[in-house]
Amino acid sequence: MLNPGGIIFMNKRKKQTAALAVALTALICAVVAHRTALSQGRRPSSSLLRAVVDYIPEVKIEVRDGFRYISANGIPDHATGRFPNAGNPNTIAPQNYHWRVTTTPKAATSLSPSNLFGVAINGVPFDPGTAELWNNDFRWHYEALTGFLGARGGLGVDENFAHVQPNGAYHYHGLPIGLLKRLDYTNKPALVGYAADGFPIYGNYGYTNPADSRSPLKMLKSSYRIRIGNRPGGNNGPGGAYDGSFSQDYEYVKGIGDLDETNGRAGVTPEYPNGTYYYVLTDNWPFVPRQFRGAPDPSFARGGPGGPGPGGIGRQGGQGPGGFGGPGGQGPGGRGGPGGPPPGFVPAEPLRKYLGLTIEQNARLDTYVKAIDAIRVSRFALPAIARLHLTDAQISQIAGGAALESVLTADQKQVFDANQRPAFNGGPGGPPGPPPGAP
Repeated sequence: MLNPGGIIFMNKRKKQTAALAVALTALICAVVAHRTALSQGRRPSSSLLRAVVDYIPEVKIEVRDGFRYISANGIPDHATGRFPNAGNPNTIAPQNYHWRVTTTPKAATSLSPSNLFGVAINGVPFDPGTAELWNNDFRWHYEALTGFLGARGGLGVDENFAHVQPNGAYHYHGLPIGLLKRLDYTNKPALVGYAADGFPIYGNYGYTNPADSRSPLKMLKSSYRIRIGNRPGGNNGPGGAYDGSFSQDYEYVKGIGDLDETNGRAGVTPEYPNGTYYYVLTDNWPFVPRQFRGAPDPSFARGGPGGPGPGGIGRQGGQGPGGFGGPGGQGPGGRGGPGGPPPGFVPAEPLRKYLGLTIEQNARLDTYVKAIDAIRVSRFALPAIARLHLTDAQISQIAGGAALESVLTADQKQVFDANQRPAFNGGPGGPPGPPPGAP
């Protein structure tokens, strides 16, 4: 007589065997997918293998002729948060970065503000600022990680204080924790990258005595604090108490921290045993420096993540989530303005000077820039501009003020409709993004 208990036992074994077979099959499929992805130059995306993103990080740093040349696809070499997310609707995608920095940086006679600040050793850019403005006023820039936007999730940043531009460019607004952990940053000063002026960038741990590598490590703090009192109101400012919502809410107070006004200091490091000036990433504002001690290399003026914002260079454009040029650039309860141009775009004036354009070429450039501005404000996703296949005649018509619907062909209208940036309706009263051609 068959023991019922034996039947139960056999059923359990069969279930366990079946479950194991399923797991092995899934694992084999994952390995096959892994190898296939690698053979295609992509990073595998199987959840079993926990790929970081869908592409393989690529970065190359070469030193020659007095410069450090950096080429990268901008794909991080560490785990990231989930993108898209509620605050950032964009997906990480490879870029085509080419920068250079001098190997002999020198302090300039005056400090200069940064747009795109620098690049990490893994090829991911540092772009700390935003182009989100109060009342379209360039005196009042919203901060991504503090104040109002910080309380709303910091525009969808992940644990590395990074997020993604609409063109897929992943970039850091603060401490790149995943990279720092790989560099053992709490046990030694960690070289994380280079600023556009050539000075090195380190993590937030440094020697207590900056001139003595035998002194204990400590967490370095910036010398900035939130101002006391209230912002100007009316036409001069948003009013209300200083709370960190704006870059202008902060002031430098010499000596309250370890660093100077450009968030750096001079001292020795493992890579520079004889000493150097170096910038420091901090866990308090400005997080990533906002000013250069030296002169930034021109290569950084042509390729910030997602391309330059409206009239700016290497900045995020000011529009709501999903618009081109900057994720989530809305003001309090408001909606963002139009985004910035596509990657590689530069303001017309420096382009003319650099290329030495003829009068006829200047006129053509003016026409094209005007057409791009008109297309951008219509919420078209500019990275798809080539898909429209605009003729010279159409470009001239659009630049002259003709309505897009009267200029585009039926096929072009389909492309136009399929590449609209999502609108962001956060409520009434928010600030628009910067206007076309703003500095």
